[in-house]
Amino acid sequence: MVVISSVAQGTEGTERTVVGVMRERRRILVLDRGNTRLKAFLFEEATLILTKVITSEGLSELAAIVDFSCLDGAIWCSVGPERDPLLEYLYSILGSRLKILTSATALPFEVRYGTRTTLGVDRVAAVAGAISLWPGQQLVVADAGTALTIDMVSQPLDAPPVFLGGNISPGVSMRLRSLHEHTARLPLVSPCGELPGWGYDTVTALRCGAVRGAAAEVKVMHDKFEAKTQCPVRIVLTGGDAALLASALDDCVLLSQETELVAYGLLSIYEYTENNE
Repeated sequence: MVVISSVAQGTEGTERTVVGVMRERRRILVLDRGNTRLKAFLFEEATLILTKVITSEGLSELAAIVDFSCLDGAIWCSVGPERDPLLEYLYSILGSRLKILTSATALPFEVRYGTRTTLGVDRVAAVAGAISLWPGQQLVVADAGTALTIDMVSQPLDAPPVFLGGNISPGVSMRLRSLHEHTARLPLVSPCGELPGWGYDTVTALRCGAVRGAAAEVKVMHDKFEAKTQCPVRIVLTGGDAALLASALDDCVLLSQETELVAYGLLSIYEYTENNE
């Protein structure tokens, strides 16, 4: 075993040091199964070397880009059905080297959430990613996808990190779609486009309400957490609408975006479970 320290480049241009205990040139496959697609990530040591979005035949597409025989391990995270042909195939090849993130998986942080069995594995992975990329910092982790999840992470100096919980609300696109579907005259508006300080017509009013409203939720949670901890708190954004929220949060000093936050989190969880079995 050797200690690997690599520098990851964030989308906001800052550099972060990612540290982990790894074998030389070890390859770990990270698989994030959503409701409609599969995202595959291949890490060599601590470096992300391949990202692939798979929407149809998962096994054949994945086999075309990854040599399963050269993998040192893999981790699987899914918000869909428990049974999956690809998962069963990977297990037949990797056996105990395949980790599956569930509510019972040991984590590199404490979870103070009353219903761990219903806590989404995607939220867990995003929090793990934020902790691994910004160690020692107080964090608000916002995943802006179909739903908007906003989670608080405390990282004491003398104790393991703590996932404190957070909020779930509709995502930006869901807000706009709901306004269109549940009213008689409001149009369906794209979340992308001009975003003034406030709307000057129906289109910009709807867009500002959805985007700036979601961003305001993140900012309120950030301010509450900062007031409670009495120290600086970093906002970490991920998900498809992260850039939209970032544009509405441009006055925040500690603001970071990481598109593949869940992938880094799953790698971190893999390493933790392997080293603590």
